Amino acid sequence: MDEIFALTKDGEIQRLTYFANHFDKAKINNLSWSPDSKSIAFWVTLEPPPYQLSANAYQDVRLAVLNTETLEITVYCISGDNIGLENGVPSPKFISEQIPAPIWSPDGMQIVVENRYADDNSRLILLDIPSGKAVEIGKDIEPVGWMISGLKQSR
Repeated sequence: MDEIFALTKDGEIQRLTYFANHFDKAKINNLSWSPDSKSIAFWVTLEPPPYQLSANAYQDVRLAVLNTETLEITVYCISGDNIGLENGVPSPKFISEQIPAPIWSPDGMQIVVENRYADDNSRLILLDIPSGKAVEIGKDIEPVGWMISGLKQSR
């Protein structure tokens, strides 16, 4: 069972998640702090899942965002890797540990993630945190960061 903890500036350990109170299993991967340090985005697999799965569906890795002030967690219907299912059973191709960490926009209002839906295919998805809306913005490219426009480079 994975949980998220933080160390306060006073050296105290603060528990931020309580998955064990609600799920039999929680696996957390690739955490990413928001620029303002008020949220953490991460990939999580929860069993039993907090949403209804169709028959023979595989429990895949989902994007989650933890508000570190309220300890509220939002699990989004955005999968990081759904190539882990082959003929209705988990496949050895399952690569959750290799899914890139979510990437926050500089203002902390959006996240870019990669959704791998086949061996060599992926979607780049942009999630707008305030609205909860997600859109596909590219295919077969891996996100590496945000380009900040309007900045002048010094020489």
